[in-house]
Amino acid sequence: MSQLSADVRRFLAPPRLARLATTNADGSPHVVPVWYLIDGDAFLITTRSGRVTARNIVRDGRVAMVVDTEDNSPHCPCVTVEGRAAMAPELAERVAREVAVRYLGPEAGTAYAEKMLADRGRSAFRVQSEKIRSMNLPGPSGKGAR
Repeated sequence: MSQLSADVRRFLAPPRLARLATTNADGSPHVVPVWYLIDGDAFLITTRSGRVTARNIVRDGRVAMVVDTEDNSPHCPCVTVEGRAAMAPELAERVAREVAVRYLGPEAGTAYAEKMLADRGRSAFRVQSEKIRSMNLPGPSGKGAR
């Protein structure tokens, strides 16, 4: 597992949108926007168990993610992650609550988490990074982990 550098951690600290790529059964890519939590050097995400993303991860845990600032500049800072994801059903409720509050704030996040959890098919996944790349990050190196 790759470790997140201090520059990468600083960049990932604000609630930024990640794009998570999985592989469909026919080998084609499937990419979706996701909210994430950082847990040590891993990422935690949540989705409904029946969604394509969840089915893809269960079948083939290889994933890739990109997190950027969405500013469309030629020097847009970003972090890319390649790794493996695995189901973490014991974390589903915690991740749903924490990610909703992280992205929407305490009041709206709590209400949104209740809606997510009302659907009994909620699952959580832990993404263990195997390769981390960064570009144009603010900070001492501007590069982060490679």
